Amino acid sequence: GCICQRGSHPDPACESVGHSARVTSVAFTLDGKAVASGSIDGTCKIWEQSTGELLRSVEIGARVSCVAFGEDWTRRARLAALAQ
Repeated sequence: GCICQRGSHPDPACESVGHSARVTSVAFTLDGKAVASGSIDGTCKIWEQSTGELLRSVEIGARVSCVAFGEDWTRRARLAALAQ
């Protein structure tokens, strides 16, 4: 997996999991184990940092301008996304 727009990376695996439009924001968990990405395609995706595996995709329904993790990531996955 990769944090990119589909079709913009030479890895064919990115075609099925990457964002369908430009990535506008990324954020790391405090422990560095996960990365969140937000896109103008209206989705936030959470990735395992070490493998690039897509862990979760969340449909926001609007252009995402900012993503951030809460401080309690180790206890609960909390992702905040600011949509425009």
